[in-house]
Amino acid sequence: MVSAVAAVRFDDYGRSIGND
Repeated sequence: MVSAVAAVRFDDYGRSIGND
């Protein structure tokens, strides 16, 4: 299972790219 930290980092990474 993916750790909460990894999930948050991945979500933030994806949002950063989509936003930028």
